Amino acid sequence: METDLPKQTIASSQDHLLQVAISSEVRANRMHDLPMHLLESILSDLPVKESVSISCMCKSWHDDLWSMVSADDTSTSTESDFKKSLEKLLRSPSYFLNIKLRCTKFKRHSFLREFLRELLKKKVIILEIAVDRHDSLGFFPIPLEVFTSMHLRVLKIASARIILPPPGTFTRLSAIQVDVSRSSHASILDFYKWCPVLKDLQIQGKIMRLPNKKQKFQIRAQSLLRLKIQLHLHRLQLDRGKKVYLAAGNLYEVEIDAPQLEVLDIDESVFAKLKIGNFKCLREARLQSGFYEAKRQLGEVGQLLVLSREVLDMINKASISTSCLVVGDGAFGALSFTFMDYLLSGNEAAIRDKFRVTFPDFHCVKSLRLCIADSAGWLFMPYLLAHLPNLQRLDLELVDGEDVRKGKKFDWNPPKYYVGWCLASV
Repeated sequence: METDLPKQTIASSQDHLLQVAISSEVRANRMHDLPMHLLESILSDLPVKESVSISCMCKSWHDDLWSMVSADDTSTSTESDFKKSLEKLLRSPSYFLNIKLRCTKFKRHSFLREFLRELLKKKVIILEIAVDRHDSLGFFPIPLEVFTSMHLRVLKIASARIILPPPGTFTRLSAIQVDVSRSSHASILDFYKWCPVLKDLQIQGKIMRLPNKKQKFQIRAQSLLRLKIQLHLHRLQLDRGKKVYLAAGNLYEVEIDAPQLEVLDIDESVFAKLKIGNFKCLREARLQSGFYEAKRQLGEVGQLLVLSREVLDMINKASISTSCLVVGDGAFGALSFTFMDYLLSGNEAAIRDKFRVTFPDFHCVKSLRLCIADSAGWLFMPYLLAHLPNLQRLDLELVDGEDVRKGKKFDWNPPKYYVGWCLASV
């Protein structure tokens, strides 16, 4: 008796279901035999990750339907050669899943704008634009067609200018990555409010040159689920010594209004000021700071306290409504440094009272992971746990740091009233 092949249901944009029999032996051929218009419809309706996975199911489908290409002017010696290479890309019969446009030498805006308009007809899903600032024309203005594309889902930009549209224009973008390593146009600071379906946002950069005025990121996105901020000083900046930290601490501010946010990941060494609204759905907050790098440069306790209290303020605001908190060794080091300042200024009861005013109780936190790099962290930890009354899980990670030898055991016997009464596991 012949056994029927299993069937896989695939949704198309025509609102009907296609039943395709698939076996391990014939999977590639069956998928490849689907009509091209149906393949396009399937991929256009799928999330980015699923589109990428499915497009790689068979080599022939991948070759016919998708290409991942890079348009980089570093490999060409003249602007004419660069233009020819871009025109050759446009003549390709393939669609482009992922394309990177990087221009450091040939940055004429008119040609690049026209190239992007034609490129989007290739049904690009992931687009990276990095065009260095033109000496006379300024920042490259991203064509409006990029934001109104029916296929583009992920946009990565650096050194560009956003032409702000009417509300609701960027209706397809679900993921944005902004690189601020080099000088950036002010329009990238707050255009996120025009993206009604934005779910993933990453702002990153190794700052090559400190900006002349404050950079205030206003992240207002009602649909945003995941936010990652990764801002660090470039090695060239670190060579300037302690002045760079004191200057950077007043230049970056992040204001977040994202009521649906589920994951907040902050890893920064510019000591940015954080302003946040009420996170109703926050499941996890991951916080890291470049405190130890600053400590090596700054010799004065007063200067370090200013920076460490910025970290304390960040953790206070980010932890009020999250159930899972991960504190990196730099962020925990900043907290410990503030605590040690209290420790040297009074008796134990006075320390607890002062710390209670500074550090509120986090009733939502049930899971805590601490990365500890110095002995001050061991002393500070019991005081921190006293402010987590509903903590159920505690994970400790020893980071090989300047004050703790690798493999050193931690002998901890704090008074019972320091520890969350419901702590179930360590």
